[in-house]
Amino acid sequence: MYHFHRLLNINPEQKNSVFLFGPRATGKTTWIRDQVEVDFVAYGEKGLLAFEIKRSHTVTTKDLKGLKLFGSDYETADLYLLYGGDHAEYHDNIQVLPFTQTLFRLHEILAKETKT
Repeated sequence: MYHFHRLLNINPEQKNSVFLFGPRATGKTTWIRDQVEVDFVAYGEKGLLAFEIKRSHTVTTKDLKGLKLFGSDYETADLYLLYGGDHAEYHDNIQVLPFTQTLFRLHEILAKETKT
C-alpha cells in the first residue's frame, strides 16, 4: 500500500525539492526541483518509485532528465519512464517500459519485493 500523505517527510533536508499534490482524489503527486519535474511519485512499505510518462515512441536524453535528478536525490528509488514505444530498455538505472504493456502489470511493479 502506498501512502501519498507521507511524501512530504521523505527528505526534509532537501530544501529545493518540493512534492506537489494534484487535484483532490486524483492521487497524482509531482516532484519538482530546480524547474525539473517527475510526473508521479509513490512511497510506501516497498520503497520509493518515480514515474515519468511520455507519449513519444522514442526516448531522448531530455526525457530522462527529471528521473536522473530525482535518482540523484533519492538513490534507493526505482525509476520508470513509460513511453509510447513497444519495447523495454534500460538507461542507467531507469527502466524504460511501453506504457500500454506496463498498465496491465502496474500492480506487479507496485508490489515489488526488492529493487530491480
